[in-house]
This record gives sequence, C-alpha cells and structure tokens, in this order.
Amino acid sequence: MTADDAQPDRDQVGRIADEIGHLFAQTRSMSMRAANEIDPSLQVAGLWVIRWLGRYGPATAGAVATGTSMDKSAVSRQLRVLRELGLIESEPHPQDGRSARLRVSADGRARLEAVGVVTRREFRSRFADWSDADLDTFEHLLGRLTGHDD
Repeated sequence: MTADDAQPDRDQVGRIADEIGHLFAQTRSMSMRAANEIDPSLQVAGLWVIRWLGRYGPATAGAVATGTSMDKSAVSRQLRVLRELGLIESEPHPQDGRSARLRVSADGRARLEAVGVVTRREFRSRFADWSDADLDTFEHLLGRLTGHDD
C-alpha cells in the first residue's frame, strides 16, 4: 500500500467539502431565522453569544469571547445589544467585585426556549426517518470532524 492509497479519494473529499458548505449555509439560515425570532435587530453573532451564556453562563465577557471563539470587540458589541434588549443582565463577580458576570435574563431564557423548540422541531423532522444507529454514527462522525469525539 502506497501513501496515495491511504489518502481519501480527492473527488470524494471535494464532495464532502461541498456538503459541509451546504450544511453551513443551512445552519446559518436557521440561525438567522432564530435570531430574528428572538428580536429582529439581533445578529447571528448575538444569537451565538446568548446561546453560549444560556448553556455555560454566568460568565465574564472574556470567558464569553473565549468560549465562542469570537473577537473580544465583537462580543462586546453583541453584549451591548443583548443588554439593551433586556436579554442579558450583569451581576457582580463573586470572587472579583471589580468585574461583572453576565447571565441570561428571564425574558432572554423564555425567548431562547421558544426558539429552541422551533429549532429542535426542525431537526427532528430532518432526522425523522433516520435509525438510532444512523444518528449515533452521525453524532460520532461529527464529533471526529470537530475534534469533540470524547
């Protein structure tokens, strides 16, 4: 077996790359709709921030930037918008009174949950005819692709 034999078929890799591109486009479209459902002025980046805070918060702005892999200035802009919309709140940091931790407000949680219901429904319909084994395999392969295959 040569080194070339161990490499994936180039045409197949190209097709996979195309499918990943289609997936990204569909995911972005779904995210745009979800952001609009939360508030018409919310950008997709703001949706990513509030979803991250909803899952991992409360947290500092720096932790949000690190957790979302976004630039600190972009996170700061999104946090300002989310605060103005009443979707997040600040609280004093328990270990460092000079800094603040951010958390999703009650209204923000309610809007996230409403959008989550719609998103889960859309994904369930896409996976409705997939077997449990197919879903397990897909989850595993996505984990391998993203490096989250713990």
